[in-house]
Amino acid sequence: MLMYGSEAVLPLEVIIHTHRVAAFQATLNNQALQEALDLLLLVRGDAYLCKEVAKDRMARFYNCKVKERPLAIGDLVVRKKEPIGKGAIKVKLTPNWEGPYLIREEVRPGTFRLQTLQGTNVLKP
Repeated sequence: MLMYGSEAVLPLEVIIHTHRVAAFQATLNNQALQEALDLLLLVRGDAYLCKEVAKDRMARFYNCKVKERPLAIGDLVVRKKEPIGKGAIKVKLTPNWEGPYLIREEVRPGTFRLQTLQGTNVLKP
């Protein structure tokens, strides 16, 4: 039976005693496998930390180019148009945005109620 970290021995190597078979010691092999299992959590932890550092670095690089622009009541905005419903599909030439709309009311930070330029309220999409 093969296990992680151990190598297969060919039947020919058992008959013709190669150096690898002659130098094999079961106790040392078991100790080495146990040490590898003990270090596995440390290796996984290091990999996780490297991944998080890289993710933070990418977020910092992206966010340094983003300019925050607060929105206020009365500002003109466009709304992202998403295909909604059973028959709605998005094809190549479908517009990505709809509008312009006026911000009528701020419900909570980052969420707004809109109205068209003619003054009609925009319902949920």
